[in-house]
Amino acid sequence: MADLAPSGFGPGCCDQHAHGFGMARSSLEECDLQNRQGGVMDQQAFANVGAAVDITVIGNFANAPAPAGGAIEDGTYVLTRRDIYASGGFGCPGRRRETIVIAGGTIESIAHEDNDCCPEPGRIPDRRSTASFTTSGSTIHSRRTCPARLDLERGFSATPTTLQFFESEGGLVEVRTFTRR
Repeated sequence: MADLAPSGFGPGCCDQHAHGFGMARSSLEECDLQNRQGGVMDQQAFANVGAAVDITVIGNFANAPAPAGGAIEDGTYVLTRRDIYASGGFGCPGRRRETIVIAGGTIESIAHEDNDCCPEPGRIPDRRSTASFTTSGSTIHSRRTCPARLDLERGFSATPTTLQFFESEGGLVEVRTFTRR
């Protein structure tokens, strides 16, 4: 799905999740090249229009809300909230801008991560990814096709105007909320 659209948390967050729907850096240039040469995304028409969002550390991961599922509406969504539920400390503060476009079972993502965990903070360009997705209950299954194939599964909640993605890793739960434009 759009990293589906994961973000980054924990050690290695920059490489592991920070670039949309679990996108590692290894094939990003290839994806951007494909996009420029007539791929799914048009870099001129699809910009990262969201404002930078700070991480809000809320507390114990056991208190994280549960994904509720729902119907995912086609449209453009921007990241508006990023909550971390952590049992211990959270040592990867930062900001993220992300825009996703959903159309007919495909998610396209453009994300920019600016945090202290990444090398050269603030100097990492926007990263793009494309994924097909299906849903089952409150789980979204995505198959990233660009930059490199990667199958992911995560929780989600959807209303006509918002979309939330839930990611768990160790003692952390991250809930990213997107608002439809």
